[in-house]
Amino acid sequence: MKMQRVINKVSLLFVSISAMIGAGYLVGMFYAAKLAGPAAIFSWVLGGLMVIIVSLTFSELSSMLPLAGGIARFPQFSHGALVSYVMTWLAWIAYALITPTEVQTLLQYIGSHFPQVIHQAASGDVGLSPIGYVVAALLLIIMSTVNIYGIRLVTKFNDILVVLKLLLPLIVIVTLLFVAFHGENFTAHGGFAPYGMKGIFTSLPMAGVIFAFFGFRLSVELGGEVKNPQVALPLALIGSLVICIVLYVLLQYVFIAAIPAGALTQGWAHLTFSGDSGPFVGIAAGLGLTWLIAVLYLAAVVSPFGSALMVVTTTARVNYAMSKNGYAPQAMLKLNQRGVPYIAIIVNLIVGLILLAPLPGWQQLVGFVIAALVVSHSIVPIALVSLRKQVPNMHRPFRLPAATLIALLAFIILNLIGYWTGWHTIWKMYVIGLVGVVLLILYRFTQSRPKPPLHAKHAWWLLPYFIGMALFSYYGNFGGGKGELPFGMDMVYVAIFSVVIFFIATAQRLGPAEAEAQIERERHLFPESYNKAAEEEEIF
Repeated sequence: MKMQRVINKVSLLFVSISAMIGAGYLVGMFYAAKLAGPAAIFSWVLGGLMVIIVSLTFSELSSMLPLAGGIARFPQFSHGALVSYVMTWLAWIAYALITPTEVQTLLQYIGSHFPQVIHQAASGDVGLSPIGYVVAALLLIIMSTVNIYGIRLVTKFNDILVVLKLLLPLIVIVTLLFVAFHGENFTAHGGFAPYGMKGIFTSLPMAGVIFAFFGFRLSVELGGEVKNPQVALPLALIGSLVICIVLYVLLQYVFIAAIPAGALTQGWAHLTFSGDSGPFVGIAAGLGLTWLIAVLYLAAVVSPFGSALMVVTTTARVNYAMSKNGYAPQAMLKLNQRGVPYIAIIVNLIVGLILLAPLPGWQQLVGFVIAALVVSHSIVPIALVSLRKQVPNMHRPFRLPAATLIALLAFIILNLIGYWTGWHTIWKMYVIGLVGVVLLILYRFTQSRPKPPLHAKHAWWLLPYFIGMALFSYYGNFGGGKGELPFGMDMVYVAIFSVVIFFIATAQRLGPAEAEAQIERERHLFPESYNKAAEEEEIF
């Protein structure tokens, strides 16, 4: 039994759109406004453009190697098992947290009308009540059950959800634009950018801007189940981002304009109004728009549910890929009659149920998820350049122009976003990374079957990379950093450091013969992409 290529290009596009239209506009607009003021509009533009650059590196690799769980497979081919494991472990932790996060957002939003499902701490953070935990658990079980019935069913169901996901926010945009537009909000209370560039940069990870846009990557994890992946994958990656940038900019614009003046008496950082646990609902209630509240509640169910549903789908493919690489239990490779890795789905369901209980507030959780995602995905630009040198003649249906330059820029962007999450977030992410390394050691010691090589000599660059980023965060200006680096120059230092690590990492790639041998073992999964005579060797 193997995975079936049944997803068409429109459905794949909708997978990424569905992943991006989730918690972002339901609560992200509120947090972005608190952190950046009206300049939060620029946060969505800047964040979207940054993620487009990152997605370009995924486009070449995912069309060349259309495999399930691509984030785990690309570094396996370029740098071997240890690099692949460390990065995939962090990615899997982030993915495992996203589904409970989306479910928590769903319940937080309807909590303004059904307060039984939420609990608001003295700090202002909103979490789940005991009843909320039960409801959230039931939603996770439903999502997992739907996924076990097959990818075709999931994507068809998602197609319907995406139509609603696009329509409902458009109704909100048009309504607020004509009913509640306060132009003075864009200049009063400290001006357009009351907290300067620092506010804009902080909002990227901490207000869910990058969290929303990083949904693009879900289509990559389904590469092994896509029809005509050479066309479908680049279309899904770039097309979904362009659509969602436009949508989110418009939503942030009307949200800022619709905020009642009384909510800003103490400035943007202390923005508050009745019902702000569900910000758009609170605004609609203040305007007496009962029908719009109904629309928003429907959006509050459809948007996070659809996003979480697709994350359940793709996270299981990451488990599958980890097993394929040889550093996770082989049971994860088991497929049911519909070609679905059902054991992986069940494992992730159990993990999600466990993670529901200790989840902190939405903003803190999103910061952690983004830190883990950007660090783990930083290997993709490195793998792109490395594989260009390792297998230069392999057919690349989408060949990225100026690949080295764009990959380097993407690596710098990912590290800057990680730096902006702050020390309070980064140190926790590294602790989780160390836990993963310990688990790998225990797993290898307890396995009697032959163990694949770790390729440790190709992974030593991870140590200075992680130590360097930790030091920048500790002495930096974001999220609990000591503030000893001059603002502005701190980001220059991170960029220079990123350039050095990038070239060290690409130099530590596997040899061409070993990389090609690993890819050759997967040749039967993408024969249409494996044509060594298709292209001449390219010199960057």
